[in-house]
Amino acid sequence: MNSLTVLTVTLHNEELVTQLIKSFQKFKPKDLNINYIIVENSDNISYKDQVCSLDTNLTWLQNPLQPKIVPGGGWAHGRALNLGIENTKDDWVFICDSDTLVVSSNFFNELFLKVNQGYDLIGVSYDPHPNRIGAVHPSGLLVKTSIASKVNMIPVPEKNWDTANEITVYVKEHDLKFYVFRNTWNDETLVDLIDSPYNEWGADGIDRCLDSENNIMFLHLGRGSAKS
Repeated sequence: MNSLTVLTVTLHNEELVTQLIKSFQKFKPKDLNINYIIVENSDNISYKDQVCSLDTNLTWLQNPLQPKIVPGGGWAHGRALNLGIENTKDDWVFICDSDTLVVSSNFFNELFLKVNQGYDLIGVSYDPHPNRIGAVHPSGLLVKTSIASKVNMIPVPEKNWDTANEITVYVKEHDLKFYVFRNTWNDETLVDLIDSPYNEWGADGIDRCLDSENNIMFLHLGRGSAKS
């Protein structure tokens, strides 16, 4: 793979989305071209120029039009992801939350290994919520754009589908291959395998995704991290 899109949704948070982009740029292979799509989930353009200056292959989109009664933040997030997918040109798209970071070049090695093994959906974690479907979580997932463009990212509460869960539904219904890396959100015991400083955070808080050698390669910082 020589090109992919990284798609994230942000809301008034220059700091997090800036660090996200810098982390991908720092650890990506030299021969990999990343096209960034940043969707600001409001009409805020106060930090647009700063973010757009981070990379020449960056598209800034606005998702300011919300209904008078929004049925939860997941609805707005899903709508923004739909907008991002509509503007994706690469064959593969990595969808992630804005509060995530790549922390190792092994992240790309592991992702591309799974692509070469024939997986159509690869995630850093799955949703363990007991009342939902155990979907690959959109805090970080790589999926074929041809799949993402066929589904709706908006939650469907009556089916217990959260944001972007329909990707997993589609993959399962069509008997496609998917894979989820080991991570401390889904298995807290993995904290005992990882090195400092990542093990010092304990089992709660920041989600850590492990590579095949038990090294941390990706972080989901979690809500409130910027304030912390």
